[in-house]
Amino acid sequence: METQNNNAQVNSPWYRCSVATAIISAVFSLNVLFFLALNYGKSRVVDTEDEAKLLSLRSQVYEQPENEELLSQVRTLDLEIRQRRFRAVDRSRKGGYLLLSGVVVLLTSIGIAGVLKKKEPMPRLCTPGPDQQVCEAKFARWAVTAGMVVLGSGALLLALKPSIDFAGTGEEGTSVASSQDPSKNWPSFRGPEGLGVSTYMNIPTHWDGKTGEGILWKTKIPLPGHNSPIVWGNRIFLTGGDPNELAVSCFDADSGQLLWKGDVTPAPLKEGEEPLEPMEDTGWAAPTAVTDGKHVYAIFVTGDIAAFDFDGKKVWQKNLGMPENAYGHATSLAIYRNLVLIQYDQGVADDGLSKMIALDGLTGEVAWQTKRPVDNSWSSPVVVRIGEEYQVLTCSVPYVIAYEPSKGTELWRADCMGGEVAPSPIYAD
Repeated sequence: METQNNNAQVNSPWYRCSVATAIISAVFSLNVLFFLALNYGKSRVVDTEDEAKLLSLRSQVYEQPENEELLSQVRTLDLEIRQRRFRAVDRSRKGGYLLLSGVVVLLTSIGIAGVLKKKEPMPRLCTPGPDQQVCEAKFARWAVTAGMVVLGSGALLLALKPSIDFAGTGEEGTSVASSQDPSKNWPSFRGPEGLGVSTYMNIPTHWDGKTGEGILWKTKIPLPGHNSPIVWGNRIFLTGGDPNELAVSCFDADSGQLLWKGDVTPAPLKEGEEPLEPMEDTGWAAPTAVTDGKHVYAIFVTGDIAAFDFDGKKVWQKNLGMPENAYGHATSLAIYRNLVLIQYDQGVADDGLSKMIALDGLTGEVAWQTKRPVDNSWSSPVVVRIGEEYQVLTCSVPYVIAYEPSKGTELWRADCMGGEVAPSPIYAD
């Protein structure tokens, strides 16, 4: 009798349907998993090779800034890489949804089959005839078809879901900095290479706030900050903040009109972390921003850093962690090609907290970071060209340290610093 019961359960159309659906969903899930792995491997291999080629071309662009053909090659390759990257991310997202759907159907089918197999059959008055068996077979086929339709419908919905719009990823959206000469602008703290020297002549050197002499316009600033303005073309950028708000402001250099204000949301405090109370002399927005002519990057005393395009759209934002700094983080940003450079000195040397960080200007991802055996400081890094090579120069107790800007490799150090280091280095001859 028990054997007959088991046979009746196994021959049940609902049981057969559940088993068939489980098999189909398992095969479906394995196929999706295979294509996800293929997509990941392709992006790691192909994109890595092209990114190395792009980095080489970018180096040539900065050596030959007037070479429009080379700049066009860089923009084209950069666009192709980003489009492939966005498509890979889109496929991974959709594949993840499909894999989740397949696994859910698989587990549900297995569960139903298990329940049906344990269920005692209802007493039968007679042996099913050929017609009933045919009906059960048809029912099982329809049930399997229905399961496939459910999975297919999910795949179709994901396929028809709007994908990433590449209309806004043309040449203007590439990560290549503007080809305009930085020396004709004021892109960072103390201008090009941090020297405090302008290439323009006949600049007004005197003004009077009471009489208006030498003043073209005045504009109220939305938020206070002890940082310096940076200028690119006819755009002026400032940062500001208070305990409730952090922001980047953009002004028209010709009229002083506020063009936009981009808000930067502070990262929430971690459990047990005390609210930051920077010194009044430092404030919430002491570091000066930096620009590459396409984006402006700003960091605040909280360790929050963000990137905006010239229209005020936030490109990315991240938090580097609350800095352990006696007076509050005040070090300004520097830039090298597509990298945003941050001298993030904290605590004392023995704490091992200080580091130099380079972020990719387009994504905000960490390109490299190097530990620094120094105390907290308020000195800003400068990127200078020495001979045919570039170096990042930094100051803090007890060292002046130079780094190779594209990789973060230490080039040399000099044990010569003492006290509390706030002034930034310059390079001459």
